Amino acid sequence: MTNTNDGRERSAQAGNTGGTGRKASLRIGGRIVLLAGLGVVGLLGLGGAYLFGDTKIGSEFKHDKQYRALAGLAARVDRDALQMRRREKDFILRLDEKYAGKYHGAAEDLLARLDDIEKLTVAAEVKNEVDGVRLKINAHMEQFGNLVEQNRMLGFNEKEGLQGSLRTAVHEVETKLEELQLDALTVKMLMMRRHEKDFIMRGADKYIERIDKRREEFGSLLMSAAISIEDSQAVERLLDQYVAGFHAYAEGYKAEKAGRKQLSAIYSEAEPFLEALFAAAEKGEVTARASLEEVRDSTRVAVISIGTTILAVFLLFAFGLARSITRPLKAMTATMTQLADGDTNVEVPAIGRRDEIGEMAQSVQIFKDNTIEKVRLEEEQVVAQQRAEEEKRQTMNDMADRFERTVKEVVDGVGSSATEMQATAQQMSATAEE
Repeated sequence: MTNTNDGRERSAQAGNTGGTGRKASLRIGGRIVLLAGLGVVGLLGLGGAYLFGDTKIGSEFKHDKQYRALAGLAARVDRDALQMRRREKDFILRLDEKYAGKYHGAAEDLLARLDDIEKLTVAAEVKNEVDGVRLKINAHMEQFGNLVEQNRMLGFNEKEGLQGSLRTAVHEVETKLEELQLDALTVKMLMMRRHEKDFIMRGADKYIERIDKRREEFGSLLMSAAISIEDSQAVERLLDQYVAGFHAYAEGYKAEKAGRKQLSAIYSEAEPFLEALFAAAEKGEVTARASLEEVRDSTRVAVISIGTTILAVFLLFAFGLARSITRPLKAMTATMTQLADGDTNVEVPAIGRRDEIGEMAQSVQIFKDNTIEKVRLEEEQVVAQQRAEEEKRQTMNDMADRFERTVKEVVDGVGSSATEMQATAQQMSATAEE
């Protein structure tokens, strides 16, 4: 009876304290949902961090792409400028208009590249350079056009332009002198023609002076020549046409040479802008690439850090949830094992919890109370059975005593009767003998 009472007292205490003294109100299903919600929030957070990083990387990638495009266009601008310069030299050396066409093709390509640069989102950072290049290239194109026209006026060969006019004029003079058989004047004419060629080859002003001097000498010889006034005037008129043509050619030649220098000067002025454009594009590309790599690294670190933190929190929460379930379950299992072994003094844990484990604890407590009640009833039944057996034993003893007394009385009665019969028999025997 003592064990039963102790078990009831412990059961009452367990019911009051809840086993661990904590009242868990959130059910297991709710905790699992909470864990799942935490996982979803973690995934959303990780996804948000990834999307933010991806957006930032995308922005930097676009920036890098713009600078790579700028660097590529700047390199093409530089190549087109060199191609322009090459075609300019080809034209000057060969005086062939096809090179002028190639020059303009390279120039148009360069300007088109500048237009492409201005369409980029990073164009504002190289606006001064682009404007400078465009201004100088347009000036270079204009001056090159002037140079082409100057050479067209001078003549691309000896049969065209002022060269052709000079050739025609000198042939007319020579023909007239040959017709008049003025050999001395023909020699002067040949000397003038040599000065003309020297000037064309070297461009020195001294050859212009020599032409003028030969003209004076020619005039003096012409005045002393034995020809008619009409022939003299005709020769002088033809010679004046030649000399005037030469002076026109000389002026054009000097203007063309000045135009070449101006063309080179314009290109020299364009070079700093070209170099600045290429340098800015190259620097921007390097900076953008470094920024892209930095953003990639920082985003990678951020995503890994956030992911690790979320995973750690999730695992800690999951571990805590698992312990909040497994610990009371293990305690419950141990309690049920002890109860199965007949130990009703064990306390039922988790009494008072308002979750599934608390419900299980209530069921185990009911099982324990029923076990205690069963033991109590069994003990009472044993006591009653012992009492009944004792009463039965006493009854049997009483019956045996009564039976013994009865038998004794019977035996005693039978003995008395036997004695009487023996006496009677002896008496009868004695009588018979008589």
